[in-house]
Amino acid sequence: MKLNKFAVKAVSVLVAIMLVSSQNIFASGRYPYGVITQDTTIGSNLEFYEYHESNGSGGVFTVESPVTLTIGDSSVFKNNSASGPGGAIENYTNGTTTIGSNAQFQGNSSNAIGGAIDNYGTMVIEKNAKFLDNTASGGPGGAIYNGGIMSIGSNALFEGNQGSSGAAVPVEQ
Repeated sequence: MKLNKFAVKAVSVLVAIMLVSSQNIFASGRYPYGVITQDTTIGSNLEFYEYHESNGSGGVFTVESPVTLTIGDSSVFKNNSASGPGGAIENYTNGTTTIGSNAQFQGNSSNAIGGAIDNYGTMVIEKNAKFLDNTASGGPGGAIYNGGIMSIGSNALFEGNQGSSGAAVPVEQ
């Protein structure tokens, strides 16, 4: 199922069915996005595309601390954007995000850092993830900017990502 900015009512119903517990999901801003303020689990095989956060970070999800977001297997984040960090996902300090196997992040963009993901908490990306053609136009981390703790599973593919430094994942020293 594809979810986009034109399906707000359908998203609200679908999210209510799929989430274990959450508040403020797809509830603020001109376009739908979610501020995760409680532990939340989202189903598998979902596509999140064309979400646009024009006033901040996390085009699709912003994980507030100290909560956990779990995204099921084979989820697709495509053509999402944020004016701030994290074109698809912003994971704040002490937030924990787990992304299931076979996830795909394609064509996401940030006007800051982390074209697809900006992480300052703890993030686990399971095996076979694909990061394709993501862009951080205002800083490093075309695919991912990591300022926290991150584990990326086997067989991850990074291709065509662009950032001012670290086209895939910059290494801070």
